[in-house]
Amino acid sequence: MAKKQTKKAQAAAAKAAKEAEQKATKGRLKKAVRTATPLDDMGLNACVLKEVKESAVHMDAYALNIVCRQREAAGDDRVAAENRVRSHQQGKSQQSVTILLMITNTFQRIENTMTKVLGYWCDAHPVARYFLQFRGLGAVNISKIFSFINFAELPETAGHLWSYFGMVPSIKWIGKKSGRIMREELGVNPDSSKALDQATVDKVLDHFSRISGVKRENLERSHQNVLYYDHKNKCNRKQPLPATGESLYRAVSRRPWNAHAKKSLHIAVDGLVKAGLSPDGTMECYYMRMYRDRKCFEVERNETGYYADTAAMLLKTEINTHKDRATWKEGRLSAGHIDGRARRWVKKILLSHIHQVAYVWRYGAKPPKPFAITQLGHAHVIEPPNIATIQAFLAECEDDIMEKYGVDQLPDPSVKSQRGPTAYEIMELQAEMEEEAM
Repeated sequence: MAKKQTKKAQAAAAKAAKEAEQKATKGRLKKAVRTATPLDDMGLNACVLKEVKESAVHMDAYALNIVCRQREAAGDDRVAAENRVRSHQQGKSQQSVTILLMITNTFQRIENTMTKVLGYWCDAHPVARYFLQFRGLGAVNISKIFSFINFAELPETAGHLWSYFGMVPSIKWIGKKSGRIMREELGVNPDSSKALDQATVDKVLDHFSRISGVKRENLERSHQNVLYYDHKNKCNRKQPLPATGESLYRAVSRRPWNAHAKKSLHIAVDGLVKAGLSPDGTMECYYMRMYRDRKCFEVERNETGYYADTAAMLLKTEINTHKDRATWKEGRLSAGHIDGRARRWVKKILLSHIHQVAYVWRYGAKPPKPFAITQLGHAHVIEPPNIATIQAFLAECEDDIMEKYGVDQLPDPSVKSQRGPTAYEIMELQAEMEEEAM
């Protein structure tokens, strides 16, 4: 018995010594990485850091989108490297994971650099400054959402943003099923490379516009991009390819919203729901309060049987082993479904507020009233907080930004982002040139 206890004590002591050695080695490595060069935590010296701050003022939506994606990629690489280090440390000597720890710290440094750049951009943008006031909306989440909004061509209503961010329930993604529909219902082979006449193309686009809810002109634009874009060489063709069953299938099976934008909006609202309450619990974020009130409203509706028809439809369409079937049989939706409805409502309100504040900053006036007010007879509009003083707030932010960053004027929001033209834009330009030549 004494020998067993002695062996256990020795094993515990050896394990503790090994953990202490690993911790000390990791600490020395981090210190060596931090003190390798006399730079700040971004890895930039003072001169370069000043240029980064000044460049953030002039960064357009296209450049902002690149920075956001690079930060996300660096974060994914950092997490993957940390997982490799954790799995490699089991039963291995600390010296064998030193290089892996250096790679992890490098990715961490890159991620911190991108985060600070996004913080500088938000600080140099009046509309972003307005939304930074709300707890739970950080610079990273705001930058991700704003990177998908073109302030130079801001739509008149928020419905366009809802559609782009995938918040319109009437728009459906047919996906791979479109091939079966083309073959069985329209008599068009989706794998064929044989040229089709214009009547057949119009028939296919009209049919998918009806069943998916996507506008006919949007499907046509997607088809033209397929015909003009060369996937092999990653460039636009000078002349479009003829319309075929394969090109139509690729056009109508595309996702009708931006998945990256939808994911960014979901992460932002999820942060609002989780971090919208102050640490002492005394103050709620404006959107956190809206989410809570909306969820109470949805729960009350659900308990009174308002969603009985939706529950009956789910019973028919979902699999028999679904965990919520018992709740649906009672004529109610599950708790997760109700929470999702409340969150989606907050997402649409947040997008409409971003559109309204951006419209005031871009045009100096309130945007036109939405379709529900002008056409459907609705009477209530949920406007952003302090709507009466938003224009003065934005003007004050512009003066502060110009003084803080030492610029004479801010970039003109009417200037389009500097990106390459799409295939559809090239087609329109060629059509205009042909008309002028005639």
